Amino acid sequence: MITKSDDKTVVATYLSHEINEDSHLLDLFKHIGDVSSARLAIDHKTGLGAGFGFVTFGTKEDAQKAITTMDVNWVTTHTHTPQLA
Repeated sequence: MITKSDDKTVVATYLSHEINEDSHLLDLFKHIGDVSSARLAIDHKTGLGAGFGFVTFGTKEDAQKAITTMDVNWVTTHTHTPQLA
């Protein structure tokens, strides 16, 4: 699921644990538009990705495009269904 947390930032949830670095999250979204930052939440006990992260785009249009583009997009073993927060 991808939800919008502000005008330029989306929250990507249900990410595979194989996505375990900020750069992996960036790679998922950089084809959509200008990404200002990509921060993956890390489980401090395991050191693995916690299954969600935040992607901030340069414009709110790119953020909206991410929500619609990733509507049903397979990322390793998970699908994403976007919803506005």
